[in-house]
Amino acid sequence: MTSTIDAVYLEALEKVRHATDLDSSDRQHDAFVSYLTAVNYIIPSLIADTSKGPQHFSNQKERQLIRLGLQCFERLGDLFDSIAQQPEHSTPANSGNAAIRQAKVTRPFTPLEKAFEENRKLQEAYRTRATQLVPSADKTAMVLSLHRKAALNLTAACEKEHQIRISEDEASRPRWGSNDRHRTLIDQVRAFDKREVRILASRQKVNSGNVATFVTSVLSVDGHPLHNMLFRYQHSVREQIVQSLASNGDTDQLAKSVKTSFNELTSAFQACYPSLTFLSESLSEQLEAHFFTPLWEALVTLTRRAMQEQHSGLEATLHQLRGQPPSVLDVDEHFASCIQSPELMVALGRAFRTVKEGRYPRVKLRSLVGAYQLLVEYLGDSEVGGDDLLPIQCWLMSQLVDADLLDELETAGNLLPEGALLGEGGYCLSTALVAMGYLSHLELKGDFMKE
Repeated sequence: MTSTIDAVYLEALEKVRHATDLDSSDRQHDAFVSYLTAVNYIIPSLIADTSKGPQHFSNQKERQLIRLGLQCFERLGDLFDSIAQQPEHSTPANSGNAAIRQAKVTRPFTPLEKAFEENRKLQEAYRTRATQLVPSADKTAMVLSLHRKAALNLTAACEKEHQIRISEDEASRPRWGSNDRHRTLIDQVRAFDKREVRILASRQKVNSGNVATFVTSVLSVDGHPLHNMLFRYQHSVREQIVQSLASNGDTDQLAKSVKTSFNELTSAFQACYPSLTFLSESLSEQLEAHFFTPLWEALVTLTRRAMQEQHSGLEATLHQLRGQPPSVLDVDEHFASCIQSPELMVALGRAFRTVKEGRYPRVKLRSLVGAYQLLVEYLGDSEVGGDDLLPIQCWLMSQLVDADLLDELETAGNLLPEGALLGEGGYCLSTALVAMGYLSHLELKGDFMKE
């Protein structure tokens, strides 16, 4: 049976490869049908094999077939949305008003509208119950529960609205490969890869475990169209940095330009190698390493120049606080002895050095999250509130980092995509910048501290 499932897997790979070729040629409808055909081939084969008993679940090829099918389904969803958004070529003239009326009737609520409606129903339910209760602790508890639920509804709705805006921004970007210049690059890459046996071989076997090797093999070959593209973008960024340093240019505008160049490079890779569409996180990580590493020092220098006053204030405060006890920053006595542990200081010092040594945004963010996780694990079950966490962070930073970390993290924050700033990574970055901003505005006089 193993030989049979191996043959099925190879045939499925051929079908998916045909679909990705159509996809990269911007033949969306044909690609959609081909992906469906591949899935339709995979599912019956899996059913026939796995229905014979649990012993067939140990074969690695079944797992690979399932993963291949899931990747096809993910791409089918993207293609379906893309095809559905394309304008229809013919619409009956007499159906226009009806369609508009139908759209008005069936337009779904936005997340915030849903939240307001849910909160209105909660309020009505509260009023009904409140008339049945005499003034008591029960009524007070019910009021607090109502406020908590309403706040949670609004918080969740705001997060959904933010995600929708990000998705809409992504959808509004022109699809890569949609114009002659893009098509020319794709054709050039295919022609070049046919001559480069090493790239052609690795292109057919790329997966989540070897994205780094594949990207490096492409970008390290002189003359490869994507290598040339990377070089042009890096040269353009260097010129913009030089101009900004000479003329006190807008660093925010430069950051937008740099992110646009990086997004163009990422989209070009995905268009030339469609299988990388299923590995977007791994691809972005590797491209950041190649794109930003040679530019990092210059980008940080530009940030430091723009934040010179805050950098100088932080540098002066860190110099004054070095070697001082936690009490100088009003750290609670309960935590003071814990955070002065030599074991924690050595481990956190190493973690912050790793953050500073990173040369592209994602690796800095990941290292910073690791540093904060280390601190949280060391504090253990201690209940640390927001009022306690800020002075703890400030004191630890005053003993373990220098002012250059501010410029490094600010640069990373300006260049990270919005999606990367959500969740744990965004929280760690924002709290670190708040702590350093707080320190940069402190005035220390003798044994006292004034903001």
